[in-house]
Amino acid sequence: MRHRPFSSYKNHMKKQLIIFLALAMVFVGLPVNVRAGTAVSGTVTSPVWTLDFSPYIVSGTLEVSTGAKLTIEPGVAVRFQKDAKILVKGELQAVGEPDNKITFTSDESSPTRGYWGGIEFASGSVDANFSSSGNYLNGSIIKNAVIKYSQGIVADDSSPYLADNLILNNNIGLEIKGEGAGAGQQILLGQASNKSEIATIIVDNNEITDNGLGVLINRSNGNDYVLTPAGRVYQGSRQVTAKLINNDIQSNGQGVVVSQGDNNVISKNNIRHNLAEGVLLNAGSLNNAVERNYLDNNETGLKISSSQAKILQNEAANNSKYGLYLDTGDNTIKNNNIYSNKEANLYNNAGSADLSDNYWGTASVSQAQAGVVDKSGAADITPITPSVISLTELLAPIIDDYINSTTSSVQTVSGVKTTGTAVIINGSQVIPVNDRVEWEHNLNLVIGDNQGTIYLQDNDGNNSPSVTVNIVREEIVVIDEPTVDYQANTSKGSQIISGTKEAGTGIWVNNGQVVDINQQTTWSYNMGLAKGENKISIFAQDSQGRRSQTVGIAITRGEVDAQAVIDQEKSLTTTVDQKLSKRLAGRLLLQVEEAGQIWYVDTKEYKRYFVTFDGALSLFRKLSLGISEENLTKIPTKGKGQAGDKALRERLKGKLLLRVESAGQISYVDLDGYRHDISMSNLMDIFRSLSLGISNNDIRKIAIGETE
Repeated sequence: MRHRPFSSYKNHMKKQLIIFLALAMVFVGLPVNVRAGTAVSGTVTSPVWTLDFSPYIVSGTLEVSTGAKLTIEPGVAVRFQKDAKILVKGELQAVGEPDNKITFTSDESSPTRGYWGGIEFASGSVDANFSSSGNYLNGSIIKNAVIKYSQGIVADDSSPYLADNLILNNNIGLEIKGEGAGAGQQILLGQASNKSEIATIIVDNNEITDNGLGVLINRSNGNDYVLTPAGRVYQGSRQVTAKLINNDIQSNGQGVVVSQGDNNVISKNNIRHNLAEGVLLNAGSLNNAVERNYLDNNETGLKISSSQAKILQNEAANNSKYGLYLDTGDNTIKNNNIYSNKEANLYNNAGSADLSDNYWGTASVSQAQAGVVDKSGAADITPITPSVISLTELLAPIIDDYINSTTSSVQTVSGVKTTGTAVIINGSQVIPVNDRVEWEHNLNLVIGDNQGTIYLQDNDGNNSPSVTVNIVREEIVVIDEPTVDYQANTSKGSQIISGTKEAGTGIWVNNGQVVDINQQTTWSYNMGLAKGENKISIFAQDSQGRRSQTVGIAITRGEVDAQAVIDQEKSLTTTVDQKLSKRLAGRLLLQVEEAGQIWYVDTKEYKRYFVTFDGALSLFRKLSLGISEENLTKIPTKGKGQAGDKALRERLKGKLLLRVESAGQISYVDLDGYRHDISMSNLMDIFRSLSLGISNNDIRKIAIGETE
């Protein structure tokens, strides 16, 4: 006979006594006192919510104040009245157990999506901390919980750890947002980046299903960059903004939307059965890594409207429209399985795009091409991979183009890798395990042949296939330094620098070639200048890769007082020639006698507006005309050989166009009806190249317009 322990016997007797008293109260007609839950509102006063006082009924906004910590124990139910929410300014630790989850839900018996206000982690709340090996240590966390019928979880410039949760029937399952949502901005050479890094938010092994939208990312850890002739040079480390890994994101309106911001990792997720896109990368985001995901049975598996995305080892199959919808061509898309999609495996609206080394459901190039709808330019899918690519085995690193013959003692080798891997070169780890997808390393070279064997390695010691680079270092042949003539101080946005060089050499400025190798002994280059000090390095190089010593110069560009220019021009513009003004409507005018100042003549009032780098945004907002992407594609860019819509081109000549469906980007239609897409990096160069030189006498017959 088994004997019941005394403590168990005591608890049993307590339960029997409660039942007896309840029955007795019913018998004599008294109301039974059944627990209705613990009402909570205002500010959290009890730091630990226990099962004994569950359920907790939340009304209004319940705040976890700065410096406070709320702990919710396994099995606790938290029920919310209409529009009620939890606002975390301090720390929330809600950790359930796999078989004893915490529940956050509505207090209604038949709730609807979005009934209560959700859980919001405010900026300044305590972020989650992790060890160097990636294990959670402390900080805000929701784990083994169910969150349903709410507005969703919001992380506002904050980074709680979200793992092993069921997030369903919410308006937005998870919204990751921040005050500075956009990507990094251009800064001056030598200027420190002013981006404040926010800790990476890790979203791991959750089931996010039946929400209006699964995950929305609208936050940035984007780094500022310096614009050089060789392209963007980013300042500081490029920290991952959000890491979505091992999640099931299914049956939502959209799976994952990266609206703005950059440096997100979307890896090893099942993103299926969503009504629209599985993953959507909008134009306001940059440098996202989408890898090793299953993007199946959505309307569209993956839509890319952003740049510099790294799309590696995904499967996009059996989607009701497209496997891959491409709006931009500046991306790395390799080693993916894209097949058996109903309307097309690829819908290309990006112009020229490199889509080689993917599997398209066939070993036949002609059959693979049959699954492509190419609306804009030439999408090159060759060479194709003839068989299914593994989503679990490590890929070999992708190596960027490199110089295979040089006189330098150091050669930079760079490329793309999968997240969670290290880079090994000639048996030595040169890049530690990290979640970056780009990498670069300086190889030290000896005279003669040099070889680098490169492979990836993950935390478990698994190695990828290797790739070999071969570089020949030649003996140095002395080339004379170029001479440089320049003006050290200017207020202009550019300056022609010039000088002499050896015949048979070209000129490189800030490591980008600006003068072709030729037999001339003189050279010149129009150098774009940022405000402040511009440090410029210049060297000559011949066809054998032999180069001179580097010449360093500095040009300081002072502030342009735009208002002073406008005021001066107003005082000198006394007689307006309306006929001339109308004839020059839509023109960009270069005031050649006044340091090359640029003016734009609007097409309504025929006034001229001063175009500066700093004032461009407010100018465009005032003068631009909204246009859809569909109509924009009817206006060709020069050199494409496309006719476009002749009537539309004629009507929009000289107009500034606001691309309302593409994050407010600006395009300009020149007087020949060709479109020029404007960014802050090419603004002044494009306008200067399109402008018409005009004398002071003539330009001062056109009235001045101002944006304010």
